[in-house]
Amino acid sequence: ELVGNLERNLLKVEEHRHLDATTRRVIETTVSLNRKGLLAEIERQQALKSEPPVSADDPPSELCELLTLCTRRDPALTLRLKHAPLDRRLAPCVVDLLSEPALEFAARDYLDRLGIHGVGALGDALLEHSAGLRRQLVLVELLAKTHCPAALAHLWAALDDGSPSLRLAVGATLVRWKQEVGLPFQPSSALVLSRVERDLERDDWLPDSLHPVLQRGPHPLLQEHRVRSPRLLQAFTLLALLYEPEPLSLALRGLDSGDPVLRGTAIEYLENTVPKRVKQRILDVL
Repeated sequence: ELVGNLERNLLKVEEHRHLDATTRRVIETTVSLNRKGLLAEIERQQALKSEPPVSADDPPSELCELLTLCTRRDPALTLRLKHAPLDRRLAPCVVDLLSEPALEFAARDYLDRLGIHGVGALGDALLEHSAGLRRQLVLVELLAKTHCPAALAHLWAALDDGSPSLRLAVGATLVRWKQEVGLPFQPSSALVLSRVERDLERDDWLPDSLHPVLQRGPHPLLQEHRVRSPRLLQAFTLLALLYEPEPLSLALRGLDSGDPVLRGTAIEYLENTVPKRVKQRILDVL
């Protein structure tokens, strides 16, 4: 029924037991990214129902006990979660454990194994800033590891977050995802370019915005060099969802250098690659 509705170009995603409320809401608002690709991925995920499903019939007492342990932040969870049934009902409580240093590894492992069945809880938590940036960066990694379209929709929505560091992390994660296994559906050029322009216009970028992102691993557009402008880095990162990352990385390095020859070459590359309006916005930042 879900596939049929989307094929008939209805934007409303109907109730379906494979998708939780949060995931349905995100798909409703971002389905225009690429309906054809989204349909194909939904069909693929529906085929997963033939695999062992997330447990729904385990003894209620065991589920209640695990929920109680999560609420108490009980250290016993480091072992219990290894053998706990994979149940999406546990996901929100386990996500909360990511803020506990002693339980973070066990919580990450459980959510990693839960896979696509925990995407709704991960996406909900990504919107909460109270637990701190560290937990949000972990959530970004967990969402990307599911390789599912709903996770991509959650991450795309996070590109409008108020935290520059989170936006940088999401951008880098999307590029790595595309490089490693390919995105489940490709955001349209118009959507990506409008996001690039929006990031270039934002005035909330801070010089140290990139630091917490690099602490978790290298950036796909940075090798030995570093950039002075996180704003410029984010713009080029998002452009890497449309164009080849390597020449973009070289152009970014040239623009950020003081060498007029390198800058000239980088500007020439932009003139031959990106729309004039985007190129002008980039030059305005410089």
